[in-house]
Amino acid sequence: MTTRPLGNTTIMAVLAGCGALLAAAAAVGWALGASRAQVPITVVNDLGRSVDLTCLWDNRDGLAPRGRTTLLVDAGSTEDCEVDAHDGTAEYGCLVLDARGRLAAPHELRLSDASTDPSIDCST
Repeated sequence: MTTRPLGNTTIMAVLAGCGALLAAAAAVGWALGASRAQVPITVVNDLGRSVDLTCLWDNRDGLAPRGRTTLLVDAGSTEDCEVDAHDGTAEYGCLVLDARGRLAAPHELRLSDASTDPSIDCST
């Protein structure tokens, strides 16, 4: 039995096939991740001044007093948001948007519920 060396065309075809398989696997993984249920959490500004919410995936600037905004969080997870005065003069702590367990349903949070515990690192 004789063997022939692989030509450049064959090697390129194999590499292209591998690349196509990797791209397909990545697309399926993205689609599965993107199809996760999201929980709307309404944040109410009860602090009496305009604030900025700095979250990992979604930021809201200048939320006015008594204002409301809705953020979407993947069901079964949490997202931390820094709460700061819009003019940068005050920090109000870390607001944890929790969509786990019984909180995996639409609900409201007040900005005054933000934790000011210094051991919590909420920086994004």
